[in-house]
Amino acid sequence: MNIRKLDINEIASQIELEGSWRDTEYTQIRNALYAQSTSEAQTENFNKSLLLLLYSNYEGFCKSVFAIYIEGINSLNLKCHQVNNPIRASSLQSVFDAYDQLDRKGKIFKKSLPDDSNLHRLCRRTEFIDSLENFNNIVVKLDVEKVTDVESNLWPHVLKKILYRSGLDTEAFQNEEGELSRLVNRRNAIAHGAQRSGVSAIDFANYETAVHTTKEKIKNMILNAASISEFLSASTEQVVQGA
Repeated sequence: MNIRKLDINEIASQIELEGSWRDTEYTQIRNALYAQSTSEAQTENFNKSLLLLLYSNYEGFCKSVFAIYIEGINSLNLKCHQVNNPIRASSLQSVFDAYDQLDRKGKIFKKSLPDDSNLHRLCRRTEFIDSLENFNNIVVKLDVEKVTDVESNLWPHVLKKILYRSGLDTEAFQNEEGELSRLVNRRNAIAHGAQRSGVSAIDFANYETAVHTTKEKIKNMILNAASISEFLSASTEQVVQGA
């Protein structure tokens, strides 16, 4: 079985580039603001503005690097039976979406019995079962936007959703969840005008640490997953190792 592997150097290069320009931009603005500060109160006000940029940096980085990983998997043209179950399910999202369309009519009875909901539910189930044998040979083409959807805010539970859809460890950020939740809460309060006071140096340092740690963990997780082909199913991995 000829299974292509992800180019780990290319993945690493793309992630490094993505992180580099974001960190450079953030650091330049941060330093420029702090250089103008003449008091603790002024620094706290600057921190309030910087917190919005910090969150944007975090959300943008996460979405972009997960997209790099997912696009890499798509480029391998794997079959559904060759990938792990979360990746397989994510790849078949359009199939499941069609089944979930409760107003979709069965082809046979679409005209003769258009309002028989129980019958059309049976038709959808039958069509789904008829398609099962073909699922395994469908080429994996993940919808990058859907897999990496950060929704309205990148809360820790939203990050878990992305990890799960990507076939990655959903429990990797338990230590950072509390601080990340506080970051999102505070970002929303500032953005919506509910918080007008500044952000203390201690709180801001904690937010920065949580973001930096999370970004590093995500980078390392993706690089490790790419290097060991974690997206493959157990049976495919055994075949590759035995080849």
